[in-house]
Formats: sequence, structure tokens, C-alpha cells
Amino acid sequence: MSLTKALLAVAIFGVGISSGTAHAGLELEVYSQDFNNLNGTSAFVDAGSVLGTEWTFQSPNQGRARVRDWSASRGGVLILDDRVDNGANALSEAILNVNLSSVTNVKLSFQHYDANDEEHPMGTSMFTGSKNADGVSISSDGVNWFPIVDFDQFNNSWKTYDVDLTAFAASAASSLLDLNGNLQIKFQQYDNWSYNADGRGFDNILIKGETVDSSLTVPEPATASLFVMAIGGLAGSQTLKRRHRRSSQKS
Repeated sequence: MSLTKALLAVAIFGVGISSGTAHAGLELEVYSQDFNNLNGTSAFVDAGSVLGTEWTFQSPNQGRARVRDWSASRGGVLILDDRVDNGANALSEAILNVNLSSVTNVKLSFQHYDANDEEHPMGTSMFTGSKNADGVSISSDGVNWFPIVDFDQFNNSWKTYDVDLTAFAASAASSLLDLNGNLQIKFQQYDNWSYNADGRGFDNILIKGETVDSSLTVPEPATASLFVMAIGGLAGSQTLKRRHRRSSQKS
């Protein structure tokens, strides 16, 4: 293939595919929490007194959120359970607030421990406010919550959960869920006894994504068309030159 034809092919099939702003992702750690160096002992301490303002905790009855050192190898953990051993169910919620502005391809990872807690399924349907269930949900307005994790594991064991939040939001296709600003992630537990007859532990919460880089651009359609026309003109010029050379040689 001649150089002219190659350039023309690039113009038609390369430039003409897309236009506008190109986004290049740079990996970014949005938030991480391993609950280490918060307490220093195996004694329990109120989570609200040692965690940052990005966390809020709530319970409509007798639930609670505490932090304690689990072991030398694991370090600290967050534990949600019932504060009163009277057989009455209690809901405990720990809500993490993060800012996802200019972040895409968002992924959540965390570890969870089941301390003999009976499963109360969260389901898959959106709910408003609070729900008496075990699991994790997300919300962009603090009112409408979308379940992303239903716990399913053996008692007295740790399990790692990985959730692609960007993919989830795309599949949910709801105007009530927007990952382009503030996002709330709710970790919750619902049962009727304190740790470790019941309760749930959480550790190594990590949110990662990619930054949006708008510094790279490709030609708009009009510019691309002009480029194709210019290449076409070059091709025509090269053809005329070849014909002129052949005519000169014959004469």
C-alpha cells in the first residue's frame, strides 16, 4: 500500500471513529480504612469516638457500633451488634460518606466476619430509609438505598467481598443513583444478641477508582472531514505527478 493510501485509511478509519474529549484513567485510592491504631487493646470502644467525620452511626433501637483490636495479625475491626441480650432484634448501621467527583470505574472491597449472626436477607429491591436486614447498600441522596451485598458465608469466618460500583449503577439504570458526587455506603447488621452470640465484623474497607483526564482530545467531525479532504487532495496531487512523469518519459 502506498503512503498516500495508508494516510487516507488512517483518516477514514482512525479519525472518523470518534471525536471530542478522550478520558484517560489514572488509578486512585479514594478511601481506605483498616481500623488499626484506633484503640490499641482488645477492649471495645464506641466507633463514633475514634473514626472520622466521614462515618455516621445510627440505630432506631438498641444496636451499636464499636471498634476493638481483633488480633496482632489482623489489628482493629469494626463490630456491629445488639447492646442488650434480651432477645429483641436490633438494627445497627454504619454509614461511610465518600466523594466520587471526577472518579470513574469505582470499586469497593471489604472483609466481613459472621459472628453466628442469623441471616436476614436484604434482597435486591431499592428501599427508603432503613431496612431490618443484614448487608450493604449504597445511596447518593441518603434516602433511597440500593442493596449491593447480601451476606452468605459460614459462621466464625472472614470473607472478602468485591463490588464494581460503576457496573452496578449502570445495571440499576436509576435516576435516583448517581456516582458522580457524594456517595453513602451503609454497612448494617440486624439480630437479637450481642457479639459474639450474634453480630458482624468489618475490616479493610477499600474504595478505588480512576481519575477522569480531559486533557486529551481528538478532532470533532468537521475537523476530521477537513483532514480527510486534505489527505484526498494529497492523493490527487500524487496521482497527477505520476501521470506527468509517465507522459514525459513517453515523449
